[in-house]
Amino acid sequence: MIASTIARDSAFVLVYPHGLELGSAAVEALGAAGIVHREGGFPYVCDDPGVAVVYLIDEARLLSLGSRATVEQALELIGEAQAATTVVLAGRDSHNAWLAADPHVGGWLVSPLDGPALIATVRAAAATLAARELLHAARGESERLI
Repeated sequence: MIASTIARDSAFVLVYPHGLELGSAAVEALGAAGIVHREGGFPYVCDDPGVAVVYLIDEARLLSLGSRATVEQALELIGEAQAATTVVLAGRDSHNAWLAADPHVGGWLVSPLDGPALIATVRAAAATLAARELLHAARGESERLI
């Protein structure tokens, strides 16, 4: 299902790769929660530069980038290139605990997607990202004052 929605009040946008099927229940849950979501690539350029990005990517697509080191570098790049974090959509039988433990992974979901779990995970990832951005700003300000 290809869909997007306009949030009623969102400080972030959920972006997922073209062709990733969220399913109707997940799309409806996102819409009901007022979460902006759309298909897109990296880096996703938002019309409002103050809006953070939560990327949802399936584990297989992420692992197709190459070696573990390459995947870890890609996740780090996502977090450094913009105010963004990544939520991984994995299979129930995933054996990639290293990926779930990566400090640049903001959330972990298993397929098939469950609407309430998607909302809770994406909101938690966005809140963690917002806290991280505030910490960076506070550090910059304290360094400026010192």
